[in-house]
Amino acid sequence: MQHISSVLLRLSNDLGLQERMLLQQIEESWQQTFGKPISLHTSPSDLKDAELTINVDSPVWLQQLKFLQPMMLKKLDKYHLKSIKLRLGKIKRKSKVNSPANKQKISALSKSDREWLNKLLSDVPDAEIRESIKKAIHNSLIHSKKKE
Repeated sequence: MQHISSVLLRLSNDLGLQERMLLQQIEESWQQTFGKPISLHTSPSDLKDAELTINVDSPVWLQQLKFLQPMMLKKLDKYHLKSIKLRLGKIKRKSKVNSPANKQKISALSKSDREWLNKLLSDVPDAEIRESIKKAIHNSLIHSKKKE
């Protein structure tokens, strides 16, 4: 019998979820990783084949950040990226995930659903992967309950 973490890891790879989960982790830590003013003028937008694409809101910032690319890649070292690519584009402002309204939606799962979810993922050894999968399943459950 296979361990659930190996099954979930293979499934996430097959579905292309691993890079999306990694991108989500990078997005969530973006402001903390780079602080102001860089985080105000940039946002990660895509991750493919270990290359992170970063949107920059102005040509002036784009030019400046080209000089800082090696430093940025080093700060993102824990994500094992090969390179970063800078481009002009819309930047994502801090999401409303932590707003009180969304916190109420998140806690809309019943206690038994939350316990089931925690038990399901208890064997996943990597905390970041476990939390990413938990959020994805959680959001899916919330979404399906809204449709009912």
